[in-house]
Amino acid sequence: MTHAARVGLFVSDFYRPASYVISRLKDLDEEFSVSERLERSGERPIDARKVCEDYAAMFGVLRPHVKDTVYYLNRELDKGTRMLFEGAQGTFLDVDLGTRPFVTSSRPISGGVAAGLGVPPSAVTEVVGVMKAGYLTRVGSGPLLAELGTEQSIKSEKRLKQASEEFMDLKRKVAHGTANDFETGKYHRNEGDEYGASTGRPRRVAWPDIPLIEYAAMVNGIDWLALTKIDVSDFVTEIPFITAYDLDGRQTREFRGVNYENYKPVLGRRVRGWMQSTRGTQNYGDLPEGAREVVEIWNSIRPVGIVSTGPESHETIFMR
Repeated sequence: MTHAARVGLFVSDFYRPASYVISRLKDLDEEFSVSERLERSGERPIDARKVCEDYAAMFGVLRPHVKDTVYYLNRELDKGTRMLFEGAQGTFLDVDLGTRPFVTSSRPISGGVAAGLGVPPSAVTEVVGVMKAGYLTRVGSGPLLAELGTEQSIKSEKRLKQASEEFMDLKRKVAHGTANDFETGKYHRNEGDEYGASTGRPRRVAWPDIPLIEYAAMVNGIDWLALTKIDVSDFVTEIPFITAYDLDGRQTREFRGVNYENYKPVLGRRVRGWMQSTRGTQNYGDLPEGAREVVEIWNSIRPVGIVSTGPESHETIFMR
């Protein structure tokens, strides 16, 4: 956010004289009324000189590890070094192409690699799309079609212990097809460990959206897909897929970030649950029919190269 809004201090600022950093801190304090708001709440105002000294001390420790990454990366590319760039957050939080205004302040699409790192677009020679096989998730506010529950309904939700009576009862209801949407979402969160690693915040869960993935594949130039957590869907009786959107009685398969919250999902394809464990499967032919059908749906959009059948590295099917 500080980068997009052109505010805040950067590591490079600490190569400048301390007087510049102090002046910049004072300007930011005045612009955003930080000290004023602190004083109103009974706190001490910002001491720009002390903040500068504290951060300068930290920079002194970091300095040997700081370098101009634009030159570093491009020199390594010129040597033929192979690099793996990993994006965070995902296509639909892109500041321009996502579900505006519920987006981040950066470009988490494949094109953001060049702009963010200062390497040429030609440096990206292969794009892998990573996605969950049988459901999708979202953190925080914003439209989420075919959501299992609501943003409000999960706010106070806590992770259940896998062996707890409450979780086992939830698992039975899902397997018997008697769970409601909220319970089905809760099951996915607990079985798939869909809680923030540091915050414990529950992620919102929805049924898979085919046009959404088609759009992501298009704008990212995805070469192949890595499907994760197919084992989370092992005991779900049915997986409905969104195949189109309805807007004022007219169907479309085209995602529009500004229209997405007004779309009604068309659940045009349903995969019958396979009701058996796929955990640890390493051969595609050993997957049950329903699980293979899920893989083939995504394979029709982009070739599937990896199917993850568990959290361990060996619990993987390699299809390339």
